[in-house]
Amino acid sequence: MKIGLLKCYSVPEAMFHISGDISDIFNNFFEKFAPEIELEVYDVVNGDFPDLDGELKGFLCTGSPHSAYDDEAWIIELKKFIQNIYHQKKKIVGICFGHQIIAEALGGKVVRSSKGWGIGVQAIKINKIMEWMKPFSDELNILASYQDQIESLPPKGSLLAGNSHCQYFMYEIENIVLGIQGHPEFEKKFVETLYKSRVELIGRNIVSTAISSLNGSIHPHIFAEWINNFFQKT
Repeated sequence: MKIGLLKCYSVPEAMFHISGDISDIFNNFFEKFAPEIELEVYDVVNGDFPDLDGELKGFLCTGSPHSAYDDEAWIIELKKFIQNIYHQKKKIVGICFGHQIIAEALGGKVVRSSKGWGIGVQAIKINKIMEWMKPFSDELNILASYQDQIESLPPKGSLLAGNSHCQYFMYEIENIVLGIQGHPEFEKKFVETLYKSRVELIGRNIVSTAISSLNGSIHPHIFAEWINNFFQKT
């Protein structure tokens, strides 16, 4: 099953030794937990967009240090591309920034959250069960790294999961869109290095608390299976 990876982020060279670039991270994630998924990478930041009439089964939009409301040419073009995906009823999954920009493109709103950074292991509660949520668990832990949040969903958006820090942590739209605020693809070693590199930006106490939370369990295998099932479902 070929999925177009809409690459919105490049891992800093100083962190390449951990897991490679973001495309390597996603490839490793799916190879480990959902080997049915084969990724074809498109560097949308530099104007590389896939052909919607091609053989791709769906699309996955990655995270990014940018904001979904930034007025940059590639972000504006990506929103238009997402709108075309949606209108053609081709499936798309968004991760963190991807989750947010899909919401913005389809009529939702993303803002810089007054609750501050959401980093570390976060627990989410599922409040709407979907057919593709197999194996099912109503409470999941996931790694997170975000400052922006969705303030309002697109008109046809349906809330799937949230927590006290982020109300709209997971949503779906008409079995076409799936958005996940957290990072199921990241590993703990990678995010620990990422958090430490951002101490001055985030704050030492917040980073310290987040690193301590990494002792907790996470459930990347469940998210991988859910994403796979979502793409497979007709």
